[in-house]
Formats: sequence, C-alpha cells, structure tokens
Amino acid sequence: MWRQATLCSIVILICGGSLAACRSASKNKPDQEIAAAFGETRITMKQLEERVGNRLVSVKNQEYAIKESVLREMAAELLVEQEAARRGLSSKRLIEQEVDAKATPPTEIEIGAYYERVRERVKDRPKDEVLQEIAQGLGQQKRSERHAAFTRELAVREGLRLFIEPPRAVIGSVSAPTRGSADAPVTIVTFSNFQCPWCSRAALTLHEIERHYGDKLRVIYRHYPYRPEAQKAAEAASCADEQGKFWEMHDKLFATQTDLAVPKLKEQAVEVGLNAKSFEECLDSNRRAKDWQRDLADGERLGITGTPAFFINGRLLSGAQPLARFQEVVDDELARLEASATEH
Repeated sequence: MWRQATLCSIVILICGGSLAACRSASKNKPDQEIAAAFGETRITMKQLEERVGNRLVSVKNQEYAIKESVLREMAAELLVEQEAARRGLSSKRLIEQEVDAKATPPTEIEIGAYYERVRERVKDRPKDEVLQEIAQGLGQQKRSERHAAFTRELAVREGLRLFIEPPRAVIGSVSAPTRGSADAPVTIVTFSNFQCPWCSRAALTLHEIERHYGDKLRVIYRHYPYRPEAQKAAEAASCADEQGKFWEMHDKLFATQTDLAVPKLKEQAVEVGLNAKSFEECLDSNRRAKDWQRDLADGERLGITGTPAFFINGRLLSGAQPLARFQEVVDDELARLEASATEH
C-alpha cells in the first residue's frame, strides 16, 4: 500500500497537486485507478473489485434475468404477430390454433397424483371441488407450456439472437463426475443435493436435456449438501465413482432420497452393482468428504444460496426450472457460438 500511495503522490506532484489529475493519469493503468483516497492512502479499483468478489453475482444475474425475460416477451409478441400475418390470421386466432387447440388436457392420473401430494392441506374441503381446481390449474400450466413451446419454435425458425451479454461465472476446473464429450460446445455444471426434492426433479429434466442435445452437451456434477445425511450421501456417490458407477448411484439416491441413512446407502450400493466391501471401506473412512467440502466452498464463492443451481457455460440458472427454460439458454448459447464462428 505504501508503494501505491507513494507512486500516486509522485503523480499528484507531476499533475500539479490535483487528485482528479492523479485519477486521470492512472486511467492508462487500470490496476492503479483510484476508487477512494484519504491523506496519502489510496484504494484502487482493482482492490475494490477483489474485495467485492462474488457479492454482486446475484444482483447482476437478477438484472440480466429481468432484461432477458422482457426481451424474450417482446420478441415472442412480434414473432406471433409476424406468423399470424404470414398465415393471414389475427394473433388471437393463431394462438387459438397453435396453443389452445394443441395444449393437452391433464389426465385423471396427473390430477389424482397432484391431489395425493396436497391431500393433507385440503382435507377439510370437498374433494370434488379440490379436484376441479387442480384440473384447472394443471390445464393452465399445460397451456403455458404449449405457448412457450410454440414461441420457441418460431424463435428457432427465425433465428432469434439476443445481443445483451449475460454475466458469466468462472467455475474453475476440478475432477468431478462428468457425462458427455469434453469437446461439447455447451457445459452445464450442476450444484446439487441428494436430499433436495427440487434437485430430484431437476435431475430428470437434465436427462431430457441430454437426450435432446446429444453430443452438443456436457454435464458436470458438483455436490452442495447442507445436512449430515446429505453429506454422507454425497460421499456415497463419490465412493461409487471410485468403481465407475457414480451416475448409477446418483439416480438411485434421488429415487430413494427419503432415506439416506448409512445402512440404506450400503444397501443401495449393492443394488447398483458395487463391490460391497470396497464401498463400505470407502464410506466408513470418510476419505471422500473432501469432495463435497471442496464443492461447497466453491459454491459459496460463486454466490449459490440454494439448490439446485446450474451454470450453463457460466450462466447461472437457479432452481428446478422447466425444460423450456433450459432449452432457451442452451439454444441461445449455441446461437452465440455459431454467430461468433461465422464472424471470425
């Protein structure tokens, strides 16, 4: 700090004693640009940015998410208007044909399954009334999904590109379970937790995404467990990884996540075909705790506040997002990469 203060003091003398002149002179050297000063002490912009670190990650992502959402909404409206004009229809009539008529109604099985999940909360209300509300709600959800799918079809066909630049986190390279080619243009790093029900849902969505994009996509799994049982489950997955069966254990843990006690973990290891003795030695030794401890620290550094969290080529996507949302971001990344390759 003394050397920085002395350097700036010399510049002040050269510039005629003006701090403003000192700041102006330091602009050619970004590492020395002044953020604050008192007496002979200077705080540079570089020092400020280093201290801020990832504290603004969530704010930057919120700002981008709002801008992106509004931009996509504007584009969707114009795409629908353009398509309606092409077909000689009104926008309302086009939506009736492509959304209302094609949105599949919820099945009795779907309605019944949803009712079972909320049964305890609605036990004082007439069942028929609740079932009707559930049917309406699921119907609206399916209509929204079809509307999103239709506007996405138009966006892909017309080559929609977004030119606002998303914030990207630098994840860093570590040894972690991976699916897909290292040469894939899009990488999804997922921070997840085997005890989290939303993570279980998101894992199924990721399977769909992988099937859809094939060799264009690579998925990397990172642990983010909060509680002791989830932490031990993370160790169990790492121990399975030693025998080349991380993803089999991954799927098994999410399928039976209500019981993550150690005896159950050992049963599941046998069920996925692991060598029981080697697995138990690994799990009981706690030697793979370092994996989730490292991932947890990295996640905190990246500003993660909950699970699941996904970084798609460094772009943060939080929560168990619907399939269409993942497709939007992946398609946008592929379009950006294609445009960049064309320009160069």
